[in-house]
Amino acid sequence: MPRLIQNNIFVRQNIWIKCIILMLGSITAIVIPIRALYYMIPITVLYLLLSPVIYLHVGKGFRIFLPFFAMYSLFSTLLGVPFITMIVFMARISVLIMLMVYFSASLRIPRLIEDSRRLSGIPVASDIVFFIIATILFIKSLTNHYRLANISSTRKFMNYSQVIPNLINAIVVNWQNRDEIETEATGILAKPYTQVYFLNKNNVMGCVYITFLVLILSL
Repeated sequence: MPRLIQNNIFVRQNIWIKCIILMLGSITAIVIPIRALYYMIPITVLYLLLSPVIYLHVGKGFRIFLPFFAMYSLFSTLLGVPFITMIVFMARISVLIMLMVYFSASLRIPRLIEDSRRLSGIPVASDIVFFIIATILFIKSLTNHYRLANISSTRKFMNYSQVIPNLINAIVVNWQNRDEIETEATGILAKPYTQVYFLNKNNVMGCVYITFLVLILSL
C-alpha cells in the first residue's frame, strides 16, 4: 500500500488542525442525531476525496474492523436489536474509522515538530511534544518487533496460541530498548526544521471541514 507522499494535502496540514478534526469529528459522530448523521457521512467522504489515495488506507481500516462489525451484527440480531439501530451504530463507527485513518495515515513527526515550534518556549508543551514523538517511535518499534516475531513463528507453523507470547516478548524487548528510543526522540527534536506558514490551502480546507462539523453539531 503506498504511503501518503510528503506533498499530500493531508500530510501538509497543520497537526493541530488534524487533532481538532479528529476530536471534534469523533464527538460529532457519537452525539449527533440520525438526521444530522445523514449530512456528516457524505461531507466526510467528500472531504477525504481531496486525496483519493487515502481510501486505500480507509479500506485497510475497515478490513481490520470487519470482525467487530460481524460480531456486533450477530449479537444484535440474537438480542433483537432493531435493524435501524444496528445500521446507525455501524455508520457512527464507520465515520470514526475514517477520521482515525485520516489522522494516523497523514501523521508525520517532522510536521509535528514544525507545527509545534511556537510552543517550544513553553516547558510543558515541549514535554508533551517529546512524549508524543517518543510514543510514536515506541509503537513503531513495538510493531516491527512483533511483525518479525510473527514472521519467524510463521516459518514454524505458527498457531494462534503464539500471538500473545509474541506480543509480550515484543513489549519486553521494546521496553529494554527504551533508552535508545529516548535518544532517537531527542535527536529528532534537535534537528533544524522550517516553520510552515499557517495560511495555505491545505489548512483552509481543514478549517472548512471543521466549520461544517460545527454546523452539523448545531442541527
